[in-house]
Amino acid sequence: MPAAVFVDSLKSTLDPVVAPKGRKRMIKIKSRGNETAEQMLRRFKKACEKEGLTKDIKRVAYYEKPSEKRRRRIRSKPRLKPVGR
Repeated sequence: MPAAVFVDSLKSTLDPVVAPKGRKRMIKIKSRGNETAEQMLRRFKKACEKEGLTKDIKRVAYYEKPSEKRRRRIRSKPRLKPVGR
């Protein structure tokens, strides 16, 4: 992909707005003044991490058994502390 096309595809505004049905819209980055393509890519990656996109992609990269999903959800919930005597 030519660099000019890649940079043009990254231009726009940073707009992670929730779309209908709980889906998120595409993350878009707008060029700032004399910003290089590498700097724009770095900002794009940070925006993806902030939205949890990279974490979600890694999570769905491999099959997760339903029992493992259930176990992960249970472990992520805060635990209640037992009442002392």
